[in-house]
Amino acid sequence: MNAYLIGGFALAATLVLIHLVSSFKNGDTPKLDSALFLILGAVGVGTGLKVVVLAFTSEAIEPLSEDDRTYLVIGGFATIWVSILAISKSLRE
Repeated sequence: MNAYLIGGFALAATLVLIHLVSSFKNGDTPKLDSALFLILGAVGVGTGLKVVVLAFTSEAIEPLSEDDRTYLVIGGFATIWVSILAISKSLRE
Protein backbone atom coordinates (compact mmCIF):
# COMPACT_ATOMS: atom_id res chain seq x y z
CA MET A 1 0.00 0.00 0.00
CA ASN A 2 1.18 3.49 -0.69
CA ALA A 3 1.30 6.39 1.76
CA TYR A 4 -1.64 8.20 0.17
CA LEU A 5 -3.95 5.22 0.59
CA ILE A 6 -2.79 4.62 4.15
CA GLY A 7 -3.32 8.32 4.91
CA GLY A 8 -6.80 8.13 3.39
CA PHE A 9 -7.69 5.11 5.51
CA ALA A 10 -6.32 6.80 8.64
CA LEU A 11 -8.44 9.88 7.89
CA ALA A 12 -11.43 7.60 7.23
CA ALA A 13 -11.02 5.80 10.55
CA THR A 14 -10.76 9.13 12.37
CA LEU A 15 -13.83 10.56 10.66
CA VAL A 16 -15.92 7.43 11.29
CA LEU A 17 -14.88 7.50 14.93
CA ILE A 18 -15.93 11.16 15.15
CA HIS A 19 -19.25 10.24 13.52
CA LEU A 20 -19.84 7.40 15.99
CA VAL A 21 -18.97 9.47 19.05
CA SER A 22 -21.07 12.40 17.85
CA SER A 23 -24.06 10.15 17.12
CA PHE A 24 -23.96 8.44 20.50
CA LYS A 25 -23.39 11.75 22.28
CA ASN A 26 -26.51 13.20 20.64
CA GLY A 27 -28.56 10.06 21.34
CA ASP A 28 -28.83 9.18 17.65
CA THR A 29 -28.12 5.94 15.86
CA PRO A 30 -25.00 6.08 13.65
CA LYS A 31 -25.89 5.95 9.96
CA LEU A 32 -24.13 3.46 7.71
CA ASP A 33 -24.51 5.65 4.63
CA SER A 34 -22.84 8.58 6.40
CA ALA A 35 -19.96 6.34 7.47
CA LEU A 36 -19.54 5.06 3.91
CA PHE A 37 -19.52 8.59 2.50
CA LEU A 38 -16.89 9.54 5.10
CA ILE A 39 -14.72 6.58 4.06
CA LEU A 40 -15.10 7.31 0.35
CA GLY A 41 -14.44 11.00 0.88
CA ALA A 42 -11.32 10.38 2.96
CA VAL A 43 -9.87 7.96 0.39
CA GLY A 44 -10.81 10.47 -2.33
CA VAL A 45 -8.75 13.17 -0.61
CA GLY A 46 -5.72 10.88 -0.55
CA THR A 47 -6.25 9.84 -4.17
CA GLY A 48 -6.67 13.42 -5.36
CA LEU A 49 -3.52 14.43 -3.52
CA LYS A 50 -1.63 11.57 -5.17
CA VAL A 51 -2.80 12.66 -8.64
CA VAL A 52 -1.61 16.23 -8.00
CA VAL A 53 1.78 15.09 -6.69
CA LEU A 54 2.31 12.61 -9.53
CA ALA A 55 1.47 15.28 -12.10
CA PHE A 56 4.52 17.21 -10.90
CA THR A 57 6.94 14.44 -9.99
CA SER A 58 6.29 11.28 -12.01
CA GLU A 59 8.65 10.42 -14.83
CA ALA A 60 6.16 7.82 -16.07
CA ILE A 61 3.96 10.57 -17.50
CA GLU A 62 6.88 12.26 -19.24
CA PRO A 63 5.32 11.83 -22.71
CA LEU A 64 2.45 14.07 -21.61
CA SER A 65 2.56 17.75 -22.47
CA GLU A 66 2.46 20.55 -19.91
CA ASP A 67 -1.20 21.09 -20.82
CA ASP A 68 -1.92 17.46 -19.95
CA ARG A 69 -0.18 17.87 -16.60
CA THR A 70 -2.34 20.93 -15.95
CA TYR A 71 -5.47 18.88 -16.56
CA LEU A 72 -4.21 16.21 -14.17
CA VAL A 73 -3.65 18.84 -11.47
CA ILE A 74 -7.13 20.30 -12.05
CA GLY A 75 -8.63 16.79 -11.87
CA GLY A 76 -6.74 16.06 -8.66
CA PHE A 77 -7.93 19.27 -7.03
CA ALA A 78 -11.49 18.60 -8.22
CA THR A 79 -11.34 15.14 -6.62
CA ILE A 80 -10.11 16.65 -3.36
CA TRP A 81 -12.81 19.34 -3.46
CA VAL A 82 -15.68 16.91 -4.08
CA SER A 83 -14.34 14.56 -1.41
CA ILE A 84 -14.17 17.35 1.17
CA LEU A 85 -17.74 18.36 0.29
CA ALA A 86 -18.90 14.76 0.79
CA ILE A 87 -17.11 14.61 4.15
CA SER A 88 -18.60 17.92 5.22
CA LYS A 89 -22.12 16.89 4.24
CA SER A 90 -21.84 13.56 6.05
CA LEU A 91 -20.55 15.16 9.24
CA ARG A 92 -23.43 17.67 9.25
CA GLU A 93 -26.09 14.94 9.07
